[in-house]
Amino acid sequence: MQTRPVLANTPQAKAIRAEGIAETVLKIIKRREICLTEEQRQRILTCHDTDQLDTWFDRAFTAADAEDIFG
Repeated sequence: MQTRPVLANTPQAKAIRAEGIAETVLKIIKRREICLTEEQRQRILTCHDTDQLDTWFDRAFTAADAEDIFG
């Protein structure tokens, strides 16, 4: 029987997870009608630190503006 490799902790899997979180953060921000500069948007999209992305994710739900997210 052939087994599949576990990919959860590979760099590729982490990058895919980070990309998904970043896209979700941006979607929440858009739905909440919070304005971002292009620089802030790129900061989210290029972040590979899932802990930082998780923080922005949590803040996006209650933020009044972009400063509340990045603060």
